[in-house]
Amino acid sequence: MPTATCSICGEEKPCGISRTTGRPWCLDCQRRSAPCSACGGVAAVVSGTLDQPLCLDCTVPEVWHTCPTCSDPDYPHPGQCARCLINRRLNELLGPPSDALHPGLEALRNDIASTEHPLTAKRWLNKPSVSPVLADLAAAGEP
Repeated sequence: MPTATCSICGEEKPCGISRTTGRPWCLDCQRRSAPCSACGGVAAVVSGTLDQPLCLDCTVPEVWHTCPTCSDPDYPHPGQCARCLINRRLNELLGPPSDALHPGLEALRNDIASTEHPLTAKRWLNKPSVSPVLADLAAAGEP
């Protein structure tokens, strides 16, 4: 789970992305209940802050989200955008970008990361016939 600043408690820790608000929230806050600062009912804290918690009924869902990793304003869903997910998957398979990666694999990595159709690339990287081959090539240091 990626580390981010929790939108509720403000602490830097592993966070998921709220499907309601599109903002990062930590596991502690995902399990937190408190009196809602708007309606007074005791319920799960969905948004707001520790001082001003809000329940689900009092939370205004964000209609248009930005990617929490790259801040792409054109991403209409909660969570990371497809391009950030591709880069995360490439890091898992090939390791982070570095001079240690064979130039041919580095070129392939760049082509995949900058493709015109990131959702297609994301699906391709997760295929059982593709991901082990890329990981093996990177581990062997071969073109």
